[in-house]
Amino acid sequence: VLPIAKAARAAGDSKTAVAAVRGFDKTFPGHSLIPDVFVFSAKLLSEDFKNHEMARKILEHVIAKYPGHHVAQEARNYLKGMPQPA
Repeated sequence: VLPIAKAARAAGDSKTAVAAVRGFDKTFPGHSLIPDVFVFSAKLLSEDFKNHEMARKILEHVIAKYPGHHVAQEARNYLKGMPQPA
């Protein structure tokens, strides 16, 4: 689903991108791409929908649950550049 979501976003269809990844972790529990999907989702929420609070929660979850995963550092770096909560 990640390539589909990325293609939809690249085409300017953020709603389809969200729909493509929604529930991935529930549909495919334990899948190795869950952290990647979470980070993509967080970026999508932050950049396209300006939902920084939800994006922050997702990124913090990735860092806490998958600290050794290759996207955990990406999540940390992204968090540093996000707008701070009011």
